[in-house]
Amino acid sequence: MNIPRLIAAIVAVYIVMFALALLFYETLFASQFAVYEQLMGGEAAEQNIWPFLGYLVQAIMVAVLFVKGYEGKGVGEGVRFGVLVGLLLGAVDFTWGAHMAAIPLATAFLSGLLSFVMWLVAGIVLALVYRPAETASDGDAAS
Repeated sequence: MNIPRLIAAIVAVYIVMFALALLFYETLFASQFAVYEQLMGGEAAEQNIWPFLGYLVQAIMVAVLFVKGYEGKGVGEGVRFGVLVGLLLGAVDFTWGAHMAAIPLATAFLSGLLSFVMWLVAGIVLALVYRPAETASDGDAAS
């Protein structure tokens, strides 16, 4: 396991996930997700540190899982990983929204879909950041 690349992958995934969450939930689809504000404690929830910590834990865990199964097959490996994680966590988001939070079904579906997209992008980012280190023989062959 290449620790510096793992740390870089964690940081990259954290930044991308947070940026996508802001883009999706606070900008593009803010009106659809306004229903969550009441569930999460109103405007006071916006000052909450838990989402920041939650994304950090998620970034760490998906990066470690990716690295543990890493086969060095390029971006396609990241896409496959992102699809699998996206299906799992997108289904969790949908189920939580539709069943536990009792939000409109369309909003729950959108939440699951956006979660899938976020994790798909995260998988691609992982593959791009955590790639094999070039060996000296690779550098010589390129010359």
